[in-house]
Amino acid sequence: MFRPLVFGLFAMLVSAIAVQESGYVEFDLERRPLDPPSTSNLVRRDSDELDPKDTAFLNLEIENQHFGYFADIGVGTPPQYVSLHVDTGSADTWVLTPQACGNPSQCNIMKCMQNAFVPAESKTIKRSIQKLFKVRYYDKTTTTGDYFTDTVHIGGSVVTGQMMGLSYNTSIPYGILGLGYKSMVGLYYKVGDVYNNLPVLMYRQGLTNTIAYSMWLGKLGTAKASLLFGAIDTSKFIGNLKSIPLLKDKMRDEYTYFAIPLIGINTVTRSDTHRIDLNDKPVKVYLDSGATLSYLPHDLTQRIWRDVGAVYFYRYNAPMIPCEKADEGELRFKLGTKGHVITVPMSEMVLYPGLIPMAEDLVGEAGGWQGKNLCQFGIRNSTSPSNLLGDTFLRSAYVVYDLVNHEVSIAQARKDATKRAVIVPFPSYGARLPEMDL
Repeated sequence: MFRPLVFGLFAMLVSAIAVQESGYVEFDLERRPLDPPSTSNLVRRDSDELDPKDTAFLNLEIENQHFGYFADIGVGTPPQYVSLHVDTGSADTWVLTPQACGNPSQCNIMKCMQNAFVPAESKTIKRSIQKLFKVRYYDKTTTTGDYFTDTVHIGGSVVTGQMMGLSYNTSIPYGILGLGYKSMVGLYYKVGDVYNNLPVLMYRQGLTNTIAYSMWLGKLGTAKASLLFGAIDTSKFIGNLKSIPLLKDKMRDEYTYFAIPLIGINTVTRSDTHRIDLNDKPVKVYLDSGATLSYLPHDLTQRIWRDVGAVYFYRYNAPMIPCEKADEGELRFKLGTKGHVITVPMSEMVLYPGLIPMAEDLVGEAGGWQGKNLCQFGIRNSTSPSNLLGDTFLRSAYVVYDLVNHEVSIAQARKDATKRAVIVPFPSYGARLPEMDL
């Protein structure tokens, strides 16, 4: 049932500080479940019931699910506070309506987990384009409705005239905060037109000095993360930021996603180091905070699973690994043509049952895994031409997304960033990484 828009906990859930004079907006994120409890499809089954070729009993839905990073923003006048899933892999920001939350076609799954927006209650709303809002995501979820413009309250700042999607029909129980290139807004695929999405409009209205932002996701199991528009926070990473030019979309001859080359992965275990060299044929990967897992080509994924000791279980529709492996080893991703390394500890790739809704009783049943607790492994086969480095990778990287210079800059994330924030703004439009004294 849809609950009225009462968001008194907003102040406790998010700490947002805007410093417009300094050219940046700081905004805290929170890691929250993506699925309502009723959508969990995990059911225990006896091993003698299983047929590895039978896909009718898939018990664990893991396509882009479980937990994500959310930003609480106000939409309209007076502001109605909604919580949106932060997504660097898409460009549209959109909100749910009460109609979408109660859509009977969703079999009572839709519950507006993070609240909805009531258009009639906003004094500043303007309907822009009706029935042209439609977005389809990597995991085949969709949302449709109208485009509208309204005021957005984010990080203590106000953005006026922001175009967004107003969803009346969706398979997703929360809205999205799209931070990608504006060339990828859903409107482009309908009428060939684009609009200034949130990162662009924040710059145009003087809230930031350039169109760039940085993101720190913390470590697995902690709730807090941070998003910083127009600046970097040197307390959130170790060493120096390394810049990697983005890859263009060859079909459109323009920049569309945060795509970079992956040229190698080393898997380090207690007993050995396995090196996978991709220099001869780099893998194009997208940095996508909207994906909770990472997705790589089949052959590469199979090699990684073998090296770390993960096995695909048809029972759970997922690669599984003994939970004890979380304490063993790491994966070293080599990115960009220069092979900048981000080290991901196995503790970020081994997803404990307690972090998977209703999966606390997963226990291995075959071979040497008899009686061992099983966890999900955080890298899966890509089922499309797109390869994603999602949250299982991004928690270990501090990433700066620069939409003017068409590059990302990466450094090893500081897992326990307890130091006082040291924020360094970009000084001007198109400026490279700001000078910093580390």
